[in-house]
Amino acid sequence: MECKKGETITSLTGTPGYMAPETIINRPHDFCADYFALGVILYELTFNERPYNGNNRKEIKDQMFTKEEINLNNDDLPEDFEDNNLIDLINGLLKRKKGKRLGSKGISEIKNHPYFKNIPWEEIENMKFKSPFIINNEDNFDKSYVEEEDSDSIYEGKKENYINEINESLVFNNFYFNIEDKLIKEKEKQKND
Repeated sequence: MECKKGETITSLTGTPGYMAPETIINRPHDFCADYFALGVILYELTFNERPYNGNNRKEIKDQMFTKEEINLNNDDLPEDFEDNNLIDLINGLLKRKKGKRLGSKGISEIKNHPYFKNIPWEEIENMKFKSPFIINNEDNFDKSYVEEEDSDSIYEGKKENYINEINESLVFNNFYFNIEDKLIKEKEKQKND
């Protein structure tokens, strides 16, 4: 599903801990809900927990609306963090009211935030940005893990056995892992008919 600027949706799909307030209460929402989720992710990466927690959607929703709105200070940053702009970014993304949320007037609000001041957006958008971290396959990939036989598998490494059992189960009836499997089954059915 794609939501363009100016459009709203009311789908209640997603992981509750990352849902924007308007989404979790099933109100029309737009791209600003994604910016809230980005704020949750940044919060979680910074503090090793989400801003609103609970065991289910109701608990998370209750906490979201009863707990004070997230308003971090620079003192809240872990000691090893140096960029105070991160706090301002997280606070801006986690605004409950989508009209006040950073990005509500367009993505340029986020892209122009001081936290992202050194990001070459144009190079990234034109796929010309060279990653500062380049993986050396020789040093970072141990091929022995993918070359080993799967001795623990009850199917002895035979994908067909697994797929056939799944496709024959009531839960995954007519479910296909890829289009080729579906086409093969359809041809078999046509031959039998």
